[in-house]
Amino acid sequence: MFRYWISTLLLLCCLSLEAEQSVEKITILRSQDDWGPNEFIDSNGQLAGYHIDLIKLVAAELGVEVEFVSMPWKRVLNSMQDGLADAVSYVIHTPNREYFLIYKPGNVISQGSSRFAYLKDSGFHYDGDPESVKDLRIGVINGYNYGKQFERERFNQLIELNSGRQQLQMLLGKRVDLILVNIEHLRFKFGHTAGFDQIETADISSVSNDIYLAFSRKRGHDKLAERFARVIPRIRASKAFNQKVERYFQQPAD
Repeated sequence: MFRYWISTLLLLCCLSLEAEQSVEKITILRSQDDWGPNEFIDSNGQLAGYHIDLIKLVAAELGVEVEFVSMPWKRVLNSMQDGLADAVSYVIHTPNREYFLIYKPGNVISQGSSRFAYLKDSGFHYDGDPESVKDLRIGVINGYNYGKQFERERFNQLIELNSGRQQLQMLLGKRVDLILVNIEHLRFKFGHTAGFDQIETADISSVSNDIYLAFSRKRGHDKLAERFARVIPRIRASKAFNQKVERYFQQPAD
């Protein structure tokens, strides 16, 4: 009888270990910057936001365990090129990224656009022609793609920065003339900070870009990308999900 119970216990342990090892785990890279209400660190120090909740819900339905890793955006892209992670969140489609990222229409997780922000007392006016600002000092985030309208080749004095916070500091300190931003993100994170009321944004923005959860081509994740693409649109459109994330759009982060 003793041997029977020992054998049974060992079998249960083996089955438990096998089940644990069979859980699919993936690593998703993201920018270390806060892009609320989509992706940000909340007042409890936890990663939160519309994208985060969406991806977690989809992954749970698919039986996939997700680990988010935050790092500077340039390193995110380099890591994806080297096949060091499974997916990347908050990325737009560009032709040069197709060789290392898999984009599926169903894996669009939001939309976004960029515009110039400037100090109200600067007298700046943007007429919609990038040529008119090509010689101004423009603060951008290193490695970010702002869409075809704001391609880097159009500008002569781009100043590469590491975060939205640096962009704001540089603008308020008058060390740049303009910053190129998603103003909703900047307001969500810094709208309550001193000096933010001195900032104005251009009425003209870039065209709205689809924001993706894109998967590693080097790791051969086409099937994984397809699985997510079958679920994301349904959850994005669901009433329950939109009620759950409504709180993110009601007030700035602390």
